Amino acid sequence: MIPDTARVLLYLENALSYNTARPSGENDGSWWQGRGWNGLFRFGMRRERGPWTVAVGLEGWRSENRSFPLSPFRGADAQDRSLYAYPLRERVLDWPQRWGDRGAGGWYASETYLRFSRGHLAIGAGFRSRWIGPGRLNALFWSTHAPAYPHLWGETARPLSAGSLRLEVLGWVGQLRESRFYDVNPRNDRRLISGLLGQAHLLARDQVLTLGLVSIAYRTWAGAEEVAGAPLHALSLPLRSRWAPWTGLYGFFLRWRLPEDGAECYLEWARNEPAENLRDWLTYWVRGTAFTLGVEKQWVLRNPGTIYLRMELTRLESAKTDLVRPQKAFYTDSVVVQGYTHRGQALGAWIGPGSNSQWAQLRLERRGANVSLWVLRWAIDNDRFYRIHAPERNPTHFQKHETELRVGLEVGWRSRFWAVSAIFWHAVLYNRYYRLREEVPNRYVGVRLMRWWRL
Repeated sequence: MIPDTARVLLYLENALSYNTARPSGENDGSWWQGRGWNGLFRFGMRRERGPWTVAVGLEGWRSENRSFPLSPFRGADAQDRSLYAYPLRERVLDWPQRWGDRGAGGWYASETYLRFSRGHLAIGAGFRSRWIGPGRLNALFWSTHAPAYPHLWGETARPLSAGSLRLEVLGWVGQLRESRFYDVNPRNDRRLISGLLGQAHLLARDQVLTLGLVSIAYRTWAGAEEVAGAPLHALSLPLRSRWAPWTGLYGFFLRWRLPEDGAECYLEWARNEPAENLRDWLTYWVRGTAFTLGVEKQWVLRNPGTIYLRMELTRLESAKTDLVRPQKAFYTDSVVVQGYTHRGQALGAWIGPGSNSQWAQLRLERRGANVSLWVLRWAIDNDRFYRIHAPERNPTHFQKHETELRVGLEVGWRSRFWAVSAIFWHAVLYNRYYRLREEVPNRYVGVRLMRWWRL
């Protein structure tokens, strides 16, 4: 919500939340919102002068991080991992259940970078959050759920034009870190990541069609000499039948907007499994794939105001090909054992591997005020559920999916230099840890205050 058009900008943000039963929160950067009270403090400055942009930002958070029952499942490699590591994936995912046994917190660089632009080209270095793709709640490729990580990038400073066509390009190389609650091996704590994004916007009289192509490659850190060649691995990733020691994901997104009708629809599709050859790709094209599908409709009111209806479906669950040809869960890898994460949080869709979600929101905006009602169903790691229960063929197991239902309300107000919002949701987690009829209600309350100054 903080504007990005001012040449000199100072900003300050404070947030406070409370979870009654279990950790909960999404797309909130470095902030771990554990059980109990959680606080966030973020501030920064950005200045543009000529071709240069300098930004300095810092965010700190603290969580009461109260205890709750951990999963009873412990993998065969439990002795090599933290007690708080995600238990349902053995050495393929850095996604802690809890950040230790006491209060947690820390300080992180946030929106701290140096950028130089000249003509259509810009280069930069530093910590910068990004959101790739049109998804509203879940972005498959890069979201704001994890902290910003240090990276170098080159991009188009402004779109390249060719008639009604607009082109944008982004390429980056960065470094990911492991969380403190994963394994006991200090030699694999860092990873190298590289990505490429190309977008084309086709502008018509009453519609806009956007196509984006994305490829992201990462591997365990092997030294600074690998940095220069990393973009080549991202470029060639979709064409290779063997990825090790690199791994990654690639795909595309589509967005079709009808501005005069206030409507749009979008699709994100990604794959994180290599294909042996063209025949393999054609016959197993759903293997290792995920997608996000969404629609939005706007109605402009006679009095100043707008109503938005948004619906989104995300599916990270494995396809049926897993029955005859086992595949890795989305965002996980047996070679790069932390998976597609940074400091213990997912870089893409926050719902996590093997999961799926359905979300609908009704939002009213009028004269700076807004009110939102929404509902979310989240089926958690269905891939692991089938691995645990399928061999037993027990007819009652179909009722044991670990699923959360949330119903929420958000209200907010925004002026020229202020924004404040409050959010509440009530959630029920059904079949915690795949135990039939073990239900856990959770209530979340959060408030957020933002203030910025254009100088």
